[in-house]
Order: sequence, then C-alpha cells, then structure tokens
Amino acid sequence: MMAWMLYQKPGCKACEKVTEWLTEHQVDYLERNIMTDSLDAELVLKLSRQLPDGLMGFVHPLGYIDGRPADLVMEDWPDQDIATWLTQNPGLFLRPVLTDGEHVVAGPDMKRLEALLPLLKS
Repeated sequence: MMAWMLYQKPGCKACEKVTEWLTEHQVDYLERNIMTDSLDAELVLKLSRQLPDGLMGFVHPLGYIDGRPADLVMEDWPDQDIATWLTQNPGLFLRPVLTDGEHVVAGPDMKRLEALLPLLKS
C-alpha cells in the first residue's frame, strides 16, 4: 500500500474542506496538484470499483465536454476511454481525490472519510 495521496486543485473549496479535516484528525498524507500530477488511468479504473457510480463517481457534476454535461457525453463510453479521458483532462475529476492505491474518497465525502479514519491513521 502506498502513502495516502490527496489530489487537489489550488483554490478548490471542497479540497480545502478535506485538507482541514485531515489536519484536524492528524492524518499523514502527501499533496498532489491534480492538474499537473494526474492519476494513472489503470489506477482510476481499479479505484472506481469502490465508488457507487463506478467511473462516473470520479466525474465532476459541473464538468462539460464540447458544451454538454460530461456525464451525459460519457455515459456510453467504454470504461477505459472514460479513465483515459479523465487522466488527460483532470479538470473533470470530482475533487479532491484521496487514495492509498487500494482505497479511495472522491469529492468531499465526509461520511466516507469518517468510515476510513482507522485506515487513514494506520
């Protein structure tokens, strides 16, 4: 298992909320700028299995492709294409993304963070 990595975007309010929570709970993690240090497509595919909506759980609800909502454009795409598109267009990720390579929290999912707290502190 790798160290906990927090992929975030500077100025992202949801990212700041999660960062504050991690600090309050004394969780050690490394920060990455999701715009310049994006996740690997294979890791995105692997982690998506933990999200209720699969890969679409990584897609920002306000993301657009060619003027259309990204989730509608991608709904018929193969999983590999979605993962590749996200890694090439990191602005479409729901932020932040916190992962240790085995577990994932996408977005400011405070319930999931609370559930993972024992793992986050180990």
